[in-house]
Amino acid sequence: MRINSDADFCENLAAPIGSAFRYATYKLPESQRRAMHAIQAMHVELDNVLHTIAEPHVAKARLDWWQGELDRIEAGSAAHPISKALIKARQAHELPLEYLRLRLEGAQMDIQYTGYRTEQDLAQYLSQTGGSIWQLFGRVLGLGREADEPLHRLGTLSRRLRLLQYFGRDLASGRIYLPSTYLEAHGVKPADLMLPSPPDTVHSLFEEEAARLARELNELREALPIGENHAQRRLLLPARVILA
Repeated sequence: MRINSDADFCENLAAPIGSAFRYATYKLPESQRRAMHAIQAMHVELDNVLHTIAEPHVAKARLDWWQGELDRIEAGSAAHPISKALIKARQAHELPLEYLRLRLEGAQMDIQYTGYRTEQDLAQYLSQTGGSIWQLFGRVLGLGREADEPLHRLGTLSRRLRLLQYFGRDLASGRIYLPSTYLEAHGVKPADLMLPSPPDTVHSLFEEEAARLARELNELREALPIGENHAQRRLLLPARVILA
């Protein structure tokens, strides 16, 4: 695909042809669509640091660079295509930079991974890598602050669901995105997860986790304060994509 602009770069990364995110945003007004793509492109870019850079010190250096780039975004002087698109999005929709900083801190937690002991420990990571992004989506779509809490919950749950979908990939890299107390409660040891034929306790754990997440995501759809505004109602599309 030929890249002609910062918006094209973000669209190619965040919403390639055939992707669920492209479907979720394609009917939005141009300013909102481009802002959503810029936010999602930043989200994907930070995930890619973890999944495409094998050497931890190189990955850390890349995230350190993005730390400085966020300062340049705030100053309006950044040069990266995603950064320039985010500058325009912030100007158009008054997006708080603090949410992007939280997302970056979540990426740094990935690089410094030492495991998660409790649900509270994992919740902090999910908040920073999922909740913060969805709160930005809400700002772009014109939702009020009353939407922040359900959006945050939706973002954290969708992130946890995605981690469940890619559990094998992360496990192969030595990362387990389930609390060790949760594993213990189900009689599962980390070594059990790596067996070619895991015991029934592992299958039961994942079935229970998937069912719980689906149930909570469905409940959240009812909690979202979607009004008559067309842009606000568009927020249901990404939620439906997640639940599909």
